[in-house]
Amino acid sequence: MIEKEIKLFCQKTGESEQSVKDRLENGEPLQYILGEWEFYGLPFKVGKGVLIPQPDTEILVEQALKFADKNSKVLDLCSGSGCIAIAINKLSGADTTATELYDDALRYLYENVKLNNAQVSVIKADVLKPPEIKDRFDIITANPPYIAFSEKNTLSKEVLSEPHTALFADNDGYEFYYALKKYIPLLKNGGHFLFEIGYKQAQRVCEIFKEYSPEIIKDYSSNDRVIMGTYKGL
Repeated sequence: MIEKEIKLFCQKTGESEQSVKDRLENGEPLQYILGEWEFYGLPFKVGKGVLIPQPDTEILVEQALKFADKNSKVLDLCSGSGCIAIAINKLSGADTTATELYDDALRYLYENVKLNNAQVSVIKADVLKPPEIKDRFDIITANPPYIAFSEKNTLSKEVLSEPHTALFADNDGYEFYYALKKYIPLLKNGGHFLFEIGYKQAQRVCEIFKEYSPEIIKDYSSNDRVIMGTYKGL
């Protein structure tokens, strides 16, 4: 499959296959080279400065779509390329807002909203600061940075080519979950939150959100991947 994609890319751009293979050998992700990647059947522009959409994150969208419809209001935090927000909007018609802090990622977020003709509002915001959003939502989603800095040496060159601000978090990888907890009161009574987690993080993240009786959703490889809970006006 990769060989086919490389051939098509070279035919389109005129770049030699050897040049592409050299870029891959130097650790440049294939997705960055191609400039576009598919997520939940939709196209997304990607490149240096934005996290590459991953199949495991589709689990989060799959679960969110169980609750979302055209009457729903959805808030996606740490949006990056916008893959979660855009997929939910396109497949449910929900009124969706996406937040992102970094300019490089915001550029791709705006581009992908346009590419997919999505009805997604974009806000530049720092999730680590107290929420300034005043709306109330039916669903809040996020794929936050959750890799501990101590794990940096275990990652491939390809992963390390992605923005470190989207990969790593302080407090052993849990910093953003404590920040995300402050957004739960933005949910309407009975609203749902769905956050991606690292496959070894379920126990501690569940402890952070314990008052919401969180549920753990596994990915296609049977790894813990999403924490999901319901706000009941606590």
